[in-house]
Amino acid sequence: IETVPLRIEGREVKRLRNKEISSVKVVWGGHAGENATWELESKMKSSYPDLFLGNFEGEILLRGVGL
Repeated sequence: IETVPLRIEGREVKRLRNKEISSVKVVWGGHAGENATWELESKMKSSYPDLFLGNFEGEILLRGVGL
């Protein structure tokens, strides 16, 4: 059974020397329930662009989920 990203719950930017690395906290769902992991924002945007379609009150929501 496939685990799929349900929504993004947070975002953070880490500064390493002269470079910034953006991460997003992704809530995954599947057969075993939900869990959350921090992932590179650039990787998630390229793999799951629909996660970044809306941004309401500071929360990034999956299309069709939320408000």
